[in-house]
Amino acid sequence: MEKADHPPHAGHQSSHQTQTDHSRRTEDPTATMPPDPLAAIAARLNAINDLRERFDALEARNDHRAHRRGKLQRFADDSEDDSDYYRRPTRPPHAKIDFPKFEGGDPRGWLLKADKFFRYYNTPEDDKIDLASLYLEGDALDFFSWLNSQRTLRHWQDLVKALEEHFGPPEFLNPDEHLALIRQTGKVQEYRQEWARRVARVSNWPEQCLLGVFLASLNESLRS
Repeated sequence: MEKADHPPHAGHQSSHQTQTDHSRRTEDPTATMPPDPLAAIAARLNAINDLRERFDALEARNDHRAHRRGKLQRFADDSEDDSDYYRRPTRPPHAKIDFPKFEGGDPRGWLLKADKFFRYYNTPEDDKIDLASLYLEGDALDFFSWLNSQRTLRHWQDLVKALEEHFGPPEFLNPDEHLALIRQTGKVQEYRQEWARRVARVSNWPEQCLLGVFLASLNESLRS
């Protein structure tokens, strides 16, 4: 009589499976090894480098924008300067006026040129005396030095009056007397011009007094 075949016992099967799994784990050493620290560091470095590259690119774009803004601002400033230049009074590009020198004598011509110089260069009132004194020579410089030691010259007209009285003809010394002594010696037209010139140097004369001097100084033939 033959014996019947029996299936493998379940416990035997489970034990065999456990041994197989253990063998596999023993054969695969990477299954139980911890992660490679060098690989983790390399990954971190790559991430940092990538972040740095993006930051450098962003900074470069910002620098480019700042450069463009700077160029635009300089262009705007240059345009404003150009507009200011064209709004200024036009003058000959090479025109130059030299300040005249004065040594003494009749100061009227020198004073006229000095006034033109001041107007042309828009000389401030406070600088006129100091500038003019640099061009005084001889007797004029000696007189200015003495005058400046006696009193403080604060205004240009103070120096003008002092020079006229010291160096000018008698009309500057006493313009009222100079007007009162006028006499017609030539044509009426010449007399009228001289009378107007002397009148321009006096002040506080009533109109009837000026007219009286004019009529009294005409030739007798014209007054009668």
